[in-house]
Amino acid sequence: NALAAEMAERAAHAYEMGQFFLIEKQYADAIQYLRLAARDASATADVHNDLGVAYLQNGEETFGLAETEFKTALNKNPNHASAVFNLSILYEREGLSGEAETWWRKYLQMDPDSGWAQEIKRKMEKEGTAQ
Repeated sequence: NALAAEMAERAAHAYEMGQFFLIEKQYADAIQYLRLAARDASATADVHNDLGVAYLQNGEETFGLAETEFKTALNKNPNHASAVFNLSILYEREGLSGEAETWWRKYLQMDPDSGWAQEIKRKMEKEGTAQ
């Protein structure tokens, strides 16, 4: 179907533009393009994770939307480590330390040796929740 192919191509282009604006820290523009990409039924976990990051960086008023996108990414790929890490950041920013710790621990199970893991371990030591 030519229309479906054109829509998929537009979604891919929107994702690329959204990533560009995300890197440039132009979050409102990133959100506009990433929302368009996320509407495609075949949108990957990465698309939803990146949209969540744009919402997270956009400010507290879009934290709820960020949470939804990170959870959508995890529904599409339960092993999406970036979405797990980003959920922990979101909950930490919201002051929900118990929720943040839950997601920190989940991330450490998935990826115990990365730079992000070292950051989490430092946070847990600081808060006295390290094992």
